[in-house]
Amino acid sequence: MSDVKAETYFPLNSLLAQWKDNFGQTAQREFYWVAAPGRVNLIGEHTDYHGGFVFPAAIDLKTFILASPRADSKFNCYSINMSEKQSVDLSKVKPGDVDGWMRYVAGSAWVLKDQRHSINGADIVIMGSIPFGGGLSSSASVEVGIIQMFDLIHKLNLTKGEVAKLGQMAENNFVGVPCGIMDQFASAACEESSALLLDCRSLETKSVKIPEDWTIVVLDTGVHHELASSEYAKRQQECAIGLDAIQKNHPEVKLLRDADIKMLEEVAEDVGELVYRRVLHVIEENSRAIQFYYALKDANESVAFKLMAESHLSLKDNYEVSCKELDKAVELASTIDGIIGCRMTGGGFGGSSVNLVKADYAEKFRVKLEDEYRKATNVKGSVFLLKPSIGVQGGNIGLVK
Repeated sequence: MSDVKAETYFPLNSLLAQWKDNFGQTAQREFYWVAAPGRVNLIGEHTDYHGGFVFPAAIDLKTFILASPRADSKFNCYSINMSEKQSVDLSKVKPGDVDGWMRYVAGSAWVLKDQRHSINGADIVIMGSIPFGGGLSSSASVEVGIIQMFDLIHKLNLTKGEVAKLGQMAENNFVGVPCGIMDQFASAACEESSALLLDCRSLETKSVKIPEDWTIVVLDTGVHHELASSEYAKRQQECAIGLDAIQKNHPEVKLLRDADIKMLEEVAEDVGELVYRRVLHVIEENSRAIQFYYALKDANESVAFKLMAESHLSLKDNYEVSCKELDKAVELASTIDGIIGCRMTGGGFGGSSVNLVKADYAEKFRVKLEDEYRKATNVKGSVFLLKPSIGVQGGNIGLVK
């Protein structure tokens, strides 16, 4: 049996033991491994589905998959996190057939079949270290990981961009969440120790190293409001009203990423105050993401702080996707020694805040933020020190005795 790449952490022994417990003997079975990271978005929030700019980094919390291919169409998956095994028939499965966590697994296989890729089934064990619902894209890492797994098994020769697009299609068309491509692209394509400025229309990227003396610290608020899905769609509808109004004066504008403040001001009275604020956030957040690229490249702490603070305030007041727990997490973090910048991250209505912190202060910052957040909210949040990671990795382990 060949080894997993030495530079990639993969819990092979524990996953193999679980595989044997659930699927029996490994004799003459070929195995593949995949490690797909979650992501944290440093800035550029709720811009991706408007074709705008985002700035994610893959993180060292990951989804791990150990898979052995089958000759038939049966796809069996045991989730270590859920202590549950589910199965689908890839020749029959369709959107609406599967609920819960298995939607992300089955949907990622379904989208390959839907896009005319020839794949058979597999017996897999999956385990994640990414908190569910914490705004760190556990779902996207599953989608990217499953698609990469089939790519390895069937030698589909997909590019990282194609893996990301397929993952987004699985989320949109099978799971039913109208997300943009940021989460899947970050999980698929981020470079080691770097963040990625991604143009969500062209999919052009600029990778920039995160300064070695900066640490990413994420606070999972422990709060996950059920509003998120319905409000997410509502924001898209509200922005569509603004886009339609702008296009009447400027037909060259195809997406909100093409609009500017002057165009918005022209239609301010027509669209009303609510739609105005929604579109204002998108326009200004795109600008902040581009500015942040240069702040990170120059390790400019004061500019990074300003841009992240402005982003959070806009998400709170203009796009209205924050909540009292996220606001308190950001308020507390901004006063703790070592802070470089802080804001909510992810879809909102709970989830996580992201903090850039001077590395020498990171552990004390983590302890203090966790303690102060618990005292202020009476909620036990979890604070992680994270490292920027490389995108999805995987390979052929070979035969296992």
